Amino acid sequence: MPQHMRFALVLNQRIEMRLVVPLALSVLLSGAGLIWSADIDFFHSPFLIVALALYLVAVGIALGGLVPATERLVHLTENMPISIASRGAANRSYEPHRTLSTFGCTSRCAVSRDHLPDDRAAGGLAFRS
Repeated sequence: MPQHMRFALVLNQRIEMRLVVPLALSVLLSGAGLIWSADIDFFHSPFLIVALALYLVAVGIALGGLVPATERLVHLTENMPISIASRGAANRSYEPHRTLSTFGCTSRCAVSRDHLPDDRAAGGLAFRS
C-alpha cells in the first residue's frame, strides 16, 4: 500500500545500514583471517582472487549505488505531500518526476495524486520505468 511506503523504506534503510553493510564488511576480515590461519598462498589460488574481485564488485555496487538510492527514496517520501484529498478525482496529474539511477537503469518516481482503484485520495509514489 502506498501509505506504508515511507515506513517500508525507512525500515529497509535501517536494516541496510545497521545490519547488512556491517556484516558484509566483516566478511572481508573473517575471510582474511581464515586464509591466514589456514596458511593458504593467496596469490597462487585463482579461485580466491576471483572470489575477492567479485566480493569487491558487490560491495562497491552496494555502497556506491544501492545505499545512496535508498537514501534518495527515503528523502523523496519524507517530502511527499501528506494529504491531497482536497483535489478532486478528475485531476489525476503527477508532480514533476524525479529520476533515480541504479546500475545504469533509471526509474521515474512521481508523487501521484490519485492512483488507488476506488478513487480514494492518498499520496504515494508511482514507479514508472
